[in-house]
Amino acid sequence: MSTENLYTYLEKTLEETMGEYEFALDWSKKDRTIKTSIRLFAENPHNIDFEDKHAIVSKEGVIEFEDSAIFYGKSKETSIKQEDYLVTIPFDEKIGLEKGVVDAFANSLKDMMDEGQSDLLQFIEESSLVMGLDGLTDDQIKIYFNELSAPAQETLLNALDKEELTFHLHFDQSAFETLKQENLNTEDGKVMLDYPLY
Repeated sequence: MSTENLYTYLEKTLEETMGEYEFALDWSKKDRTIKTSIRLFAENPHNIDFEDKHAIVSKEGVIEFEDSAIFYGKSKETSIKQEDYLVTIPFDEKIGLEKGVVDAFANSLKDMMDEGQSDLLQFIEESSLVMGLDGLTDDQIKIYFNELSAPAQETLLNALDKEELTFHLHFDQSAFETLKQENLNTEDGKVMLDYPLY
């Protein structure tokens, strides 16, 4: 048995893995859950209005995007709304969870954040270019387009091809499952982490 518990090992592993990315853990004894909240930040140099999924509009100089994943006790499964989280990971309150699952989660989360940071910057750039078209006449649009660099023109055309400009994080469940299985085939990955009792 490991001397670490699920919460302390998750915290340590995320601190080692996440690098510059911001995260927070919220342990609910009553609900038997450990929620991992993550945040991405990106500059909004043109103070573009962005609307989040709650219809709150912001045009701050820095965009903050937050989402979360959750570990939950299997006895609480019916109270977890899976659609509210990037990923939901059950554990057995009596025997805990394997280290390999936590390691796979941390690595998959870091990969998601790397991709998400790039996607968020692209989303802001696309939005900025599209907003530049607002209120322009056809002749002004041609001038606007021709004054853009070739990469910016391509970005604008790609953005205009989209039905709607949106940003969201995507947790690669398939990659997580593959990594989890690889980890569970090692001795260290099979070590059980107890659910914290204090």
